[in-house]
Amino acid sequence: MAFAMKSFRPYLLPILIFFFFLTRLYNLTFLPIFNDEAIYLDWGQRMTSQPGLAFYSLYDGKPPLIFWLYGWMNKIIPDPLVAGRVVGILFGFLAFLGLYQLGKKLFSFPVSLIPASLYTITPIFLFFDRQALVESSLVMLSIWLFYFLTIYFKNKKLWPIVGITLLLITGLLTKLTVAIFFISTLIVLILNKTKTKGQINKLTALGIIVWFSLFTTVPILLALLPNFKQVFILNSRYSLALSQLSIATLTHNVCNAAQIGLWQLGIPIVLLTILGLWQQAKEKKWGLIVWILVGISLVVVSAKQVQPRYLVPVLPLILLMASYGFVFLAHKSKALLLLTSVMFLIPVYISFLLLTNPLKYFQFLDQVSPQVSQSSSYVSDITAGYSVNQVKHFLDRLSKDGPIYLAFAPNTGNPESALTAYYFGSLNVQTGYFDLMNLRNSDSLNFDRPFYYISRQHDIGNYDQYFDKVLTTYNPGKQSWEEVYKYK
Repeated sequence: MAFAMKSFRPYLLPILIFFFFLTRLYNLTFLPIFNDEAIYLDWGQRMTSQPGLAFYSLYDGKPPLIFWLYGWMNKIIPDPLVAGRVVGILFGFLAFLGLYQLGKKLFSFPVSLIPASLYTITPIFLFFDRQALVESSLVMLSIWLFYFLTIYFKNKKLWPIVGITLLLITGLLTKLTVAIFFISTLIVLILNKTKTKGQINKLTALGIIVWFSLFTTVPILLALLPNFKQVFILNSRYSLALSQLSIATLTHNVCNAAQIGLWQLGIPIVLLTILGLWQQAKEKKWGLIVWILVGISLVVVSAKQVQPRYLVPVLPLILLMASYGFVFLAHKSKALLLLTSVMFLIPVYISFLLLTNPLKYFQFLDQVSPQVSQSSSYVSDITAGYSVNQVKHFLDRLSKDGPIYLAFAPNTGNPESALTAYYFGSLNVQTGYFDLMNLRNSDSLNFDRPFYYISRQHDIGNYDQYFDKVLTTYNPGKQSWEEVYKYK
């Protein structure tokens, strides 16, 4: 048996990698384009194709790096949604590799494969890896930051600190959430009491990180990119000031975080994590404990409302702690280990629903954790993409007969940003914003091709006299819809 296991060992990682990409690529577009995906993909196209717009996202307080990647990938993969989601998958794969490397450092085989295996099947990581959002890149950054911290604690050399600094700078160009990692890194370094003569000590490491990451990078960015200050100013839309923090808000955020942990991270992972935390505390190994607790605490006290996308960047290292819990159970109680393993059927089932039927996935989460299910945003509200898909299919058929104009109000999100991204560079469908007040001078309007107008719900006011309605599409539940009009 031992010989068979040893001979099979070289194939385990390739099999796990295959399974990772299978779970990420299978039915990749079954979940329609989400509102924020549409905005980001539209930005990515503008920022990488139109002169002078490379830092366009800064006007909305978003650092540019991830949007450049979406735009560049769209030059390789024509479908913007697939291109953006492939970027998310690649970041997820880097996160997977980071957990695998950490597993090798911290555990013996085959337990070393557990963190990456858990990452592959956990619903919350699967959900965000398969979207063109920023979260999978933040998950990757947090994992590799802790990896370099682990290497630093082992050898006290300079190069891991350089790696940490470069990752923090990269994070600053991705999303301000990196501030949480910055704080976590500094606290872990300060609490590390190891100091060896002649080697890089903790205070030297601390100084290097603070100097290069904060006192060098931020002033340079502010000087070169005047709009970069918007990243800090507009972050108040999502975060609380200290004066706004209350017991009610804190209680609500803790409850939301608990629901996310139990159902989108998984009950067995939560139980194993608690065991791991207890075991690591007994052994006075505080680095991973501090990283996890500081990250979660900062999200809970700073977010106006804790939602999965705000919490997921600080969750991946929980999988390492759960692996410690797995090892503890394996030594103490085979029966409890078996019971916990059977409980993994729950998160596996949730992930299966996400891959095969996203509507049932959200319906399930609605039943068990309604405050954080996200079903309204992804299914029923105007931010959902189901009705956008129907509009796109209609326009694709329509434009086969000849080129058309497609106009809409100057909004961002669904459907405007989505359709702009889908038809970017199209010869048959020319998109653009249109002020309906121009119709008052309709005698001067002369279109050389059919002119169509897309309206959110009936957001066309008293101008429907100029149009014939040709299509109404609904999101599931019919709480929101889009209307397509043809100019008479």
